[in-house]
Amino acid sequence: MTLFFLFTCGSEESLAVYDTEPNASITQPSDGAEYDEGSVVAFEGLVDDAQDKNNELAISWSSDLAGLLAEGQGADGDGFTSFSTGNLEPGNHTITLQVVDSAANAGSATIQLTINELDDAPVVTIVRPQYGEDPIDEGEAYAFVADIVDAHDGPESLTLDITTDNPASGTVICSGLVPDSNNQASCNQPLPASGTHLLTFTGTDSEGFSSSATVYFSVTGYEDLDDDGDGFSENQGDCDDADLYSHPGGTELEDGADNDCDDTIDETTNAYDDDGDGYSENEGDCDDDSSQLGPDATEYCDSIDNNCNGQTDEEGATGCDDYWADEDNDGYGDETRAARCYCDPTDVYTSTNDDDCYDDNSSANPAQTAYFESHRGDYSYDYNCDGSESKETEQAFTCNYDVISCNHTPGWSSSGGPSCGSSGTWYSGCEFELDFGDYCTYTATSTANQACR
Repeated sequence: MTLFFLFTCGSEESLAVYDTEPNASITQPSDGAEYDEGSVVAFEGLVDDAQDKNNELAISWSSDLAGLLAEGQGADGDGFTSFSTGNLEPGNHTITLQVVDSAANAGSATIQLTINELDDAPVVTIVRPQYGEDPIDEGEAYAFVADIVDAHDGPESLTLDITTDNPASGTVICSGLVPDSNNQASCNQPLPASGTHLLTFTGTDSEGFSSSATVYFSVTGYEDLDDDGDGFSENQGDCDDADLYSHPGGTELEDGADNDCDDTIDETTNAYDDDGDGYSENEGDCDDDSSQLGPDATEYCDSIDNNCNGQTDEEGATGCDDYWADEDNDGYGDETRAARCYCDPTDVYTSTNDDDCYDDNSSANPAQTAYFESHRGDYSYDYNCDGSESKETEQAFTCNYDVISCNHTPGWSSSGGPSCGSSGTWYSGCEFELDFGDYCTYTATSTANQACR
């Protein structure tokens, strides 16, 4: 417990705080327990401190015969700590559990433990791995090595088995190993399960006597490995441990990868779909700030490139009108060509009707009232688009005697006149003739062309 003392002198006061040592107790094995030589002994204890958290205390186990047995095991939040070993030599041991807090105050607990010596059992000494050795990667092959010596049998009569307490790897790692002439047995095997393994090396002689040695050995799991060397494993949040440039806090690049591991790809670059319309700028979005504009958007007549195809208000946009081609620019569209739907008059498609019967001549259209002596360009004289050719006049020339004068009507030399565009004789006047009797005759004659529409 923490003790507080308050000293007063006059008007001055001072406060002294005393940091007490931590507490420790050994809960297993019991005081005075006995084990046979080579047995695996499981040690358990409880620690606590008034100032430090339980999992921040420094913990060590030792024997007055064997020295330091384990350190750095740590305790959980409830103060529970444990370790196991099969390496205790025969004899009477004083086992000490020591705990040290951050102020270097130490507390301890002890028990007495007896290891009974077994006759004629081989002696096993672990060569590899050693206590505190760096972990290996999950699935990585490792050379396990131990020396096994027996007072009565040669190496050819001895066997070594190696097992683990981690069931995920299977109990047996190697079995039936026969040591070489130097009394050394080995096998090269992976430990596929990650975590801490308590490895037991058991040597057996020809009479069936056996002894064991143990060592803790750790395996780093696949998800704890930093395969790409970026400082983060998968368990530390690396979303792609094969990419050096993808890890928590990474700089987002325009590469189609989640570089900062926030489950969003290419944000802050122009490769990201900022407006959520399914397209980034690199994928054709011409305005990535507006979800209304993109390659799948509907084009409207609004002077904006809605569908990002490089055209504005192109043919067929929603809201367009039908326009017919007016090649001769007379205001009437070509009846022989299909209309196109545009937002505004475009190119030659400027007319809102298809009433032009011949769009190669601006004089040919439904509003035409004039007559023409030459065809419109296709040998037709239908200039007013009524579907027929109308002559300007078919009147024949007439000249009639009236007492002493002649009445006349200008006209062609014959009824109907010539065909459209053809020339004929045109009479424009007549007078009274006395030479050979009383009669009228034409006095003005010309050649004229028939005009039509």
